[in-house]
Parts: sequence; structure tokens; C-alpha cells
Amino acid sequence: MMKRPQVHQGPTAGAKLVTPAEKDDYFRGAASWEADRVRSAQRSEAVAWIVAGCSGLCTMGAIVALVLMTPLKTVVPYVIKVDKSTGETEIVDVLKGPPGISDMDAVTRHFLGQYTRLREGWLPQAADQNSYAVGAMSDPTEAARYRDAMIPSNPSSPAVSVGNAGFVEVAVRSVSFLSSSVAQVRYTKITTRGATPPVAVNWVATMTFRYTSAPTKERDRLLNPLGFQVENWRADPEV
Repeated sequence: MMKRPQVHQGPTAGAKLVTPAEKDDYFRGAASWEADRVRSAQRSEAVAWIVAGCSGLCTMGAIVALVLMTPLKTVVPYVIKVDKSTGETEIVDVLKGPPGISDMDAVTRHFLGQYTRLREGWLPQAADQNSYAVGAMSDPTEAARYRDAMIPSNPSSPAVSVGNAGFVEVAVRSVSFLSSSVAQVRYTKITTRGATPPVAVNWVATMTFRYTSAPTKERDRLLNPLGFQVENWRADPEV
């Protein structure tokens, strides 16, 4: 039996043999390329973490700012009152908070309304007391004008125009300030004479006022403890 001859394969004709040095250079280049890819991936990951961290800090800052600003945001409701007879509108002020300027504003409004009711109202049984109170809340010049208007010999005085059988009620509708020392009071005078039906007329009074030293008399301190005084007064029917 004949054996098949063995063929030994050698290098292909024309092929270049790779030397060990070239192999080393090739593998070093491949390793360097792989290392560059790893470093690039690591840099991308680091940048991603930095961006994520900055975004997280911005979000936390926004949340903190929102929490700090929340108490500064308030909703203030306004109540607008409309007079049914005249159509006049007025913003109703709400007093709140600790004592301060708003409380002084309320005190001044009280004195302005009280002065108007005492001066324009008429009740024969309390005429002397009301006249004294108006004098205590007026400066000497305005108090003299008021006394001249109230003497029985003046035909325009309520003692003559209304008489002892009638009376005048005053309903203050609004108090507004034209400046720090000038105010307007809108009010309704309801006059009743005997058995006749009451007659209501709308009026507006403009007055200047100030605060002086507290009265020294005990009676005056009970009526006007802060020294409120009206310097000028003018009242006209409201058109």
C-alpha cells in the first residue's frame, strides 16, 4: 500500500514577514487606541456627573428660593362699597396687624366722624353737652363760628329750623383724606320735625384738622384725650 506524500506549506510567494519589532509596535498602537477610548469614556462620564451635579444644585437653589419667597406673596382682598342712592364707590379699609400708623389713622377717622355727628346732629335734650364737645374739638376761631351758628337768634340754627319737637340724626357714610391735615366726610342728615316724615339729605364736609397738646381739664380729656382740633369747617349738600 502506497503512502500519500506529505506537502509542506511554506511562506506565500511575495508575502512580507512580520518581524517581532513590528508586532510590538502594532500591539502598542492597539493598546494606546484602547486606552484613548477608555480615557474618552471616563472624561464623558466626569462631564456628565458635573452637569448632573450643577443641575441638582440649581434645582435645590430654586426650591430654597421658592420657600423663602412664599411668605412674601400674599393675596389682599379689597371690598368696594357702592352707595345705592348716589352711586358713590368707596374702598373699605381693613385694619389689622400690630399697633402703628394704621391705628392712628383709625383714631383720626373716629374723631372726624364723631365731630361731624356732634356738629351736624340735633337733639334738644343733649344740645348743651354736644355744643360743649364740639367746642372742645375745635380751635378757638372755629369754635366761635360754631357758637354763632347755634345761638337761638340765628334763624338758621337748629333750635329755630328744627325746634324742640324735632331732631336730626347724622349717618356718616365715608371718611377720606385729601392730605395729612385735610379730610372729607360724607354723611346723611335725617331730619324729623314732629309727626312729619323724616327727610334725608346727603352732605359732604371738608375740614382741616390737627393734634395739639392734650387738654388739661378732666372733662375735656374725657371728650378729647389726644387734643384733636378742627381748624376750618365747610359743609355743602352733595349734588
